[in-house]
Amino acid sequence: MCILILSSICFSGCVRVKEVFIPTACQIPKRENPIKTGDLAQDVKNILIYSEGIAKDLEFCRGNEPHMR
Repeated sequence: MCILILSSICFSGCVRVKEVFIPTACQIPKRENPIKTGDLAQDVKNILIYSEGIAKDLEFCRGNEPHMR
């Protein structure tokens, strides 16, 4: 009985909790990469639009907001 109590006390502090992410299927077509135009301002604008679109797609896949494309 004593061994059972001691082992339960010893092993009670050895538990680690780790968050596990589960991949989910999301049917959104791949976005086209922005094309370099040579104009720095236009290229930055295109990259920002592209990254905002990817962020919206990710939010849709996570179920946080409706998908509008």
